[in-house]
Amino acid sequence: MQVANPDVLGLWAFALGTFLGNLTDTGQVSGGGLATGVAIFLGGLAQLLAGLQEYHTRTILDEWAYANPYRTEQERRDAFPAWLHGYNHHRRHTALHGQPPASRVPNLTGQST
Repeated sequence: MQVANPDVLGLWAFALGTFLGNLTDTGQVSGGGLATGVAIFLGGLAQLLAGLQEYHTRTILDEWAYANPYRTEQERRDAFPAWLHGYNHHRRHTALHGQPPASRVPNLTGQST
């Protein structure tokens, strides 16, 4: 029985961590303790680092959300799974020496033996 959608929680945690990080960066909140604590609690250190990196590169916005003139929000949402698959399985990442992220995960869902 699934009680929550982890995709929604992950996106929410990313958005909240980025929002609080931006408040800290612009001086609207003093110190980074709140943003850091929330990000670590909700998504761990990896989520915090990924959020900081994504903030600078804007990959999702530039390559998916605003890459094409979608006619509706549903059309944009429908395009996300294909983009995410390409990003994780086919797009070369310099941080991974030209390999896609999926090459670093030895036991993806549906691929275990």
